[in-house]
Amino acid sequence: MTSEMTTIMHFTAFSSSVEYDQLAAELEVLTSFLQSDPVAILRIPMEQTVRIKSGKNACDGIQITKWVSLTAFINPREGRLPEEFNERQARALMGVEHPLLNHREKVDARWALDTIAKELRLEPEELINRIEHIAEVKRRVKEIQRKLDNAAVNVEDADITIDGNDEGEL
Repeated sequence: MTSEMTTIMHFTAFSSSVEYDQLAAELEVLTSFLQSDPVAILRIPMEQTVRIKSGKNACDGIQITKWVSLTAFINPREGRLPEEFNERQARALMGVEHPLLNHREKVDARWALDTIAKELRLEPEELINRIEHIAEVKRRVKEIQRKLDNAAVNVEDADITIDGNDEGEL
């Protein structure tokens, strides 16, 4: 794709090619942050029970381990980490069997995150703030990608004329 063609595509989808370039630059910076931040790249194993519905092989209660980001623990309605985690979440975060987990329905978030915070040399409150910030960055990345993808779709649908060629080819 030539730079002239790129400029035309940007201009048709945005009020200016500068806006497109700014969004593309922001996306690059945010993506780089998510790929390099130790908290953002950390994944922990979490046990899940799944149900398979496929004809004769249908079965209930298969245990699988899914590797999840720390942002997976954020309450989607509030956009924040909860004050307390359930037993399954706490086990995943702590990475060990703790006797107190068997007797509690809910576990304080700071207590459950303490092990990970120590490994990352952070205070639990710092870790909570970082996780919530990373979730905001991920939301912004999705928003920018959606805008850029919509711009590309709009350009593909547009009838572009350059130098009298109305075939839609550049």
